[in-house]
Amino acid sequence: FFDDSFFGFSRTEPKIFQSSPVSVEVRPLPSEGMTPLYSGLVGEFSLETGVSKKELEVGDTTTLTITIEGKGNIKDAQGPEFPPLDYFKTYDDKPAFTAKTSRNIFGGTLTIKKALVPLKAGALKVPALSFTYFNPASETFELAKSSPLMLTVLPSRDKEKLHIVEALGTTTSKEEVKILGKDILPINTSLSALNFYSLNPWHWIYWFFFFLPILGYAGSVMMMQRKRRWEEDVSYARSKSALKKFNKKITAVKRQIEKEDSSEFYRLTSKAFKDFLGDKLNITGSALTSLEIESRLYACSVQKENIDQAKTILGTLESGQFAFHRLSTQEKAVLLQQVKDLAVFFDKQIKQ
Repeated sequence: FFDDSFFGFSRTEPKIFQSSPVSVEVRPLPSEGMTPLYSGLVGEFSLETGVSKKELEVGDTTTLTITIEGKGNIKDAQGPEFPPLDYFKTYDDKPAFTAKTSRNIFGGTLTIKKALVPLKAGALKVPALSFTYFNPASETFELAKSSPLMLTVLPSRDKEKLHIVEALGTTTSKEEVKILGKDILPINTSLSALNFYSLNPWHWIYWFFFFLPILGYAGSVMMMQRKRRWEEDVSYARSKSALKKFNKKITAVKRQIEKEDSSEFYRLTSKAFKDFLGDKLNITGSALTSLEIESRLYACSVQKENIDQAKTILGTLESGQFAFHRLSTQEKAVLLQQVKDLAVFFDKQIKQ
């Protein structure tokens, strides 16, 4: 207890420990055989790819898993160059690395995942991936290559249904004439019973009854024209009912805000907003891409800042749906309010 330095009965003596130097011989990489595909890896490596499902529908998602395994400086691996795919949307996930040491040789496994969303039906191909590494055992550059993958993409079963007119049953009834009473006007025997009466043409009652038939006829014509347009003009009917249909769908979305691990909030919100834009623009909303939305809204004279806001919101919803990006409950409520405000703005801005 009294050996503690707090009481002043102990003393310290500094010592320096030093290890012996270690010499390492570093040889340069040969220039012969080096290609633009060289990844910077030195060791022995293999490359494999696979998908979570090979048969899916348009708009559905499948996970592409890229696995790089081997011995050497695998922590420096960046993954093979992924070519652009015309008929897929791709979303990157965070790579996962697992280290493994065998006989004093460092190695491990690097797993890279990408979410693939097909945009068209048919037999779609995910091409082979490859990279070059230097093998110190054979002192040559070697190629690690995966096999191409074929996906069968079916048409989406979620088709839009448009109800413009609903038939209403009509009923007619007839009622017999009832005689309520019998009487005659009193008989006047002189002209003194008759009084002179003149109608003032500037009195408001006169003008009211004068214009009432005209206003009634004009109102009937307008109502008939509006009804005929709802029945014949599909674009007009979709545009006028777009916001009402959107609000009904958003009511169902609100129940998904509290579910933190569910992707239904992002999927339903994205679908409701795209369907709304599709109704306003008279196109299929579920297949809209960001470039199509931008070009269509520009054609409707929508300001660029509002178009950019719509693209940002759709990007956030797609990230939450396919790229495993999750928002808190409060952030989802704020995002949903932004979507509702933007829909109200577009409903006034876009005219058919």
